[in-house]
Amino acid sequence: MVWATYSKNNKLLAVWRDKRNGTGTGFYQPSDIYCSVSLNNGASFQSNIRLTNISAHDTKFLRKMGMIF
Repeated sequence: MVWATYSKNNKLLAVWRDKRNGTGTGFYQPSDIYCSVSLNNGASFQSNIRLTNISAHDTKFLRKMGMIF
C-alpha cells in the first residue's frame, strides 16, 4: 500500500504501510507507517522515515483510504 503526492515545491512524497518491525506474516499483521522523499521525480528517494510506532492492523483506516472495499 503506497500513497504518493507532490508538494508545492515539486518534492514527491511516498508513504506506505510497512511490516518490517512487526511479528508474523500476512496482510493483517501489525505494521508501521513509513515515508520517503524524492527530489528528482522518483528517480531516487532519500532514506526511509518511520512515522509511527508499530500498531495493529486497522481495516477502518484502510477502508477510508480506499484500500479495502
